[in-house]
Parts: sequence; C-alpha cells; structure tokens
Amino acid sequence: MKYKKLMTTNEVLGLLGERIKATRVKKAMTQGEFAKVANVTLLTIHNAEAGKVIRTDTLINIIRALGALDNIDNLIPEPSLSISQMEKIEKIQTEKVRVRKKSNE
Repeated sequence: MKYKKLMTTNEVLGLLGERIKATRVKKAMTQGEFAKVANVTLLTIHNAEAGKVIRTDTLINIIRALGALDNIDNLIPEPSLSISQMEKIEKIQTEKVRVRKKSNE
C-alpha cells in the first residue's frame, strides 16, 4: 500500500496502532503479556493500539517487542551521503544564511 503524503498525523497514528495490534494478535499475546515483553504499561499498549500519541522511546520498545526493529531502514533509509559530505553541505548552507542576513541589514 502506498501512503499519501497528505495523511494527517492522526491517520498515521491510527495506522500504526492497527499494525501494532494486528502483529500482537498474530503473536497470540494479550495486551498485558505484550506490555510485559515491551517493558511498558498495559495502558500504554492500549493507547498505542488506539492510535494515541506515545513517547518515541516507548514506540521503540514496542517495535522491538514486535520483532520489527530491523525494518527501521524501510522507515528511514540510510542517507546516500557520508556524514562528512552532509557536514560540508550544512556548513555551506550556514554560510549562505549569514551572507543573506548581512545583505538584508
């Protein structure tokens, strides 16, 4: 399924919640059992599956407990530039901003 760039944050949260629940159920785990494996509270699992906002570190715990942490590259691919290349680009962009600010003064 291709996701539209215009999905709202709430729609994405709802989709994540559905996926979390479906994967948990496929593993034949109750919310309570899964909460223990993920090292979070039962309420947190309930909220995550309901598409509510949860902390990033909590989401990582849940993803790890689902056995899906290896899929992080599908979510955010490794950049094709090296760190030193990115730093050079950032430095150039910073210098351009400084020049613009001086010319506007």
